Amino acid sequence: MDARGMPAEGVVDGAERSTMDALAEATIAADKVIVFRGGPDERTRERNARRRPLGDLLRRRRGAASLFGSSISSGDIVEAGCGYGTFTLPAARRTTGVVTALDIEEDLVALVRCKAAEAGFTNIRAERRDFATAGTGLVDGSQSHAMIYNLLHIEHPVALLAEARRVLGSGGSLSVMHWRSDIATPRGPSLDIRPTPERCRAWMDEAGISAIRTVDLSGCCPFHFGLVAMH
Repeated sequence: MDARGMPAEGVVDGAERSTMDALAEATIAADKVIVFRGGPDERTRERNARRRPLGDLLRRRRGAASLFGSSISSGDIVEAGCGYGTFTLPAARRTTGVVTALDIEEDLVALVRCKAAEAGFTNIRAERRDFATAGTGLVDGSQSHAMIYNLLHIEHPVALLAEARRVLGSGGSLSVMHWRSDIATPRGPSLDIRPTPERCRAWMDEAGISAIRTVDLSGCCPFHFGLVAMH
């Protein structure tokens, strides 16, 4: 506002002065890109649009390290519900194996393939699949890590967790992330259908998954909670 010479009383009703950090946090949570009209020429805007914001990149890498561990793996990873690829690419950076990214939405699968190609990843295999009904289609014990993020509000969460357990090899791990239900968040499903960490732990236990620990995501994903379990 200062740069534009805009006084506080000049904003519309319902808006308020904030900070760039708050704007960045809201943008990351919404998984959107803000485009400012005017200013740089078209070529500069196109070049900048291809660059991921540094804060965004660092937060996602920290989130990946928190959930996958700090070392680089050589095993394969399966992601149930890749969505926009928010965590698909960070996962691919943390393994020399293949990341199988599954989603029921064809347009999201196409988007992840495009992002992977643009970023130069050759170890991401994005596929359209109704994994909640038909499973992952992967071989028993073939994966070193399974990712289930923002999905356990589905109708049959235990079945999905059991499928993750089935495809994990000995010593493999499962990471679970979901929107918190104890605070207001910029997006996400209705608060009343979001599972609590305690509920997710109970479901994981029912699916035969043990050695569950809580992961602190406050530094990278403050609107989410995280759980990790070893197989």
